Amino acid sequence: MSLLSSYVNHGQMPRRFTDTEKWRDEWWGSLTNDYRMIWLYLVDSCSIAGIWKKDFRGLNFNCNTNVTEQDFLRVFGERLIDKGNFFFIPKFLRYQCPKGLNSNKPAIVSIVKELENNNLITIVNQSLGNDFLIIKDKGKGKGKSKDKGEGTEKGKYIVIDDLEITDPLPTLEFFEAQLNGTMKENGNKDWKSLVPKWFAEHLGERFNDGHHVKNSFKKFYLDHRNSNGFKKESLTAEQILAKATPK
Repeated sequence: MSLLSSYVNHGQMPRRFTDTEKWRDEWWGSLTNDYRMIWLYLVDSCSIAGIWKKDFRGLNFNCNTNVTEQDFLRVFGERLIDKGNFFFIPKFLRYQCPKGLNSNKPAIVSIVKELENNNLITIVNQSLGNDFLIIKDKGKGKGKSKDKGEGTEKGKYIVIDDLEITDPLPTLEFFEAQLNGTMKENGNKDWKSLVPKWFAEHLGERFNDGHHVKNSFKKFYLDHRNSNGFKKESLTAEQILAKATPK
């Protein structure tokens, strides 16, 4: 059952996707068991929009821990946005809604409404990219045709599920744990540095979803692992001596 269908089945507990690649992620591996439990608690107990209302008494009770808000921020501060009485988890949205929030499905509409009510629209666009959530200006532009890609350089995009995406990095960062694992297995070449080149070679291409984009990029990454940027220079003993000998 998908995330969206699970939320419209009233009376049932919502089901959420989980990232099985987290066990290979360096950040996750650096956490103690207590903080791993806390993170799992956060992504299970936050709202459908990734909002977790501060409740450290409940957190400590459910996780059998004894952390303060200061301890919490020391570990998770870079992955959460503190909004006073709640924390917002941007990557939760990216993972649960990989196709973005530009849909009229009831669950998506509910998420957008909650984000609007909590003044998080700008933060979502800054964190996940302007293509992840497009708020249409109601009442304007009726009866007028608008060229696709207006406001951006024509043709400088890929298409994911009928949406024109001008920056593929937020989509790929959704699979960051998996791509980091691939990077470690193939010479530690920073995969993000290859995103612009991959993007340039796939302009105008259509992708079914984020997984399709990830698989295409991963193949591109692996195809280039033996390029000059991926392998160390291999020299014979004579060449090494020649380089070391002053001329």
